[in-house]
Amino acid sequence: MRTTTKVLLVLAIVLLAGGAVTAFVLWQPGGDGNIYGTGNTPGNVTNRSTLAYSDGWIYYVSGSNIYRKRTDDTERTLISESMSSSSLVNVAGDWIYFSHGHGLQSVIYRMMTDGTRRERLNDDDAFTISVVDGWIYFSNMTDGWSIFRMRTDGTEQERIRQGHVDSPNIVDGWIYFICSDESRRVHRMRIDGTEETLLSDINTETLIVHDEWIFYTTREERGDDLYFALRRMRLDGTEDEQIYDGRLIAVNAYGDWIFFAPHHEDIELRRLYRMRLDGTEIERLSDTRAGKMVIVADWIYFSRAPVGRLSYRIRMDGTGLESLS
Repeated sequence: MRTTTKVLLVLAIVLLAGGAVTAFVLWQPGGDGNIYGTGNTPGNVTNRSTLAYSDGWIYYVSGSNIYRKRTDDTERTLISESMSSSSLVNVAGDWIYFSHGHGLQSVIYRMMTDGTRRERLNDDDAFTISVVDGWIYFSNMTDGWSIFRMRTDGTEQERIRQGHVDSPNIVDGWIYFICSDESRRVHRMRIDGTEETLLSDINTETLIVHDEWIFYTTREERGDDLYFALRRMRLDGTEDEQIYDGRLIAVNAYGDWIFFAPHHEDIELRRLYRMRLDGTEIERLSDTRAGKMVIVADWIYFSRAPVGRLSYRIRMDGTGLESLS
């Protein structure tokens, strides 16, 4: 994405104790609010985020409720109570978009950022949600995980690609995704479903689009062995290269850094690391066990396992480790 100020686009998916959700917001690193009222980051969606940031506030899910607080953890305010599971997806303008339901059975709602005017927008079960330029793009589990879109008021719902899709990242008019119907290869297509193109023929576990690169974790069979790596390629599939050798249980990106937790048979030895976007300057940030991670307002929020609640936060340079209540 090219602008006069570097902008970080982040997509986030939430899967929380019975609620499935996704988030999508545009962030300016170090900035004070979302820029266009749409988005989050591919890294956050991949890590099933329960956090989103807008205009000095962090919006988050705790239990079945949605709260907001300042970035210094002050002014915590309950904005929505629920009898079943809700998961925050997106804060765009004056609206919060989220899923609501039980387990993976979660339909899309919206409400004002003060908790008023709660509205149900559809009847299909959504696993990912991306709000972009007046449209909500979502992975529709009711229709075999196909990609759909509808207006932000719930009208004009349409299917734009049929078939199982994972890790959809929407950037500059393109959707980048893993095609699960075809040995989990990386594809891209226009946001209206046209011009679909195969970008990589390597089996892929997850992908994140960041800073004009696609970062993707791979799994290959080589004889009797499995080989895992982190690779990157340009948005058109060129300049494909391996930047890390080994399996990752979580990965995210922000600014000039990739943050990750390598797999280890001893789960207590799974730590939080960072490296440059080209795979250099690897350094450990914490001795605390790490799993999924979400980056919000210059903080990394992370869990102790690949799934589960976020238990800690730490600054992106490894200082200021805090336990979350």
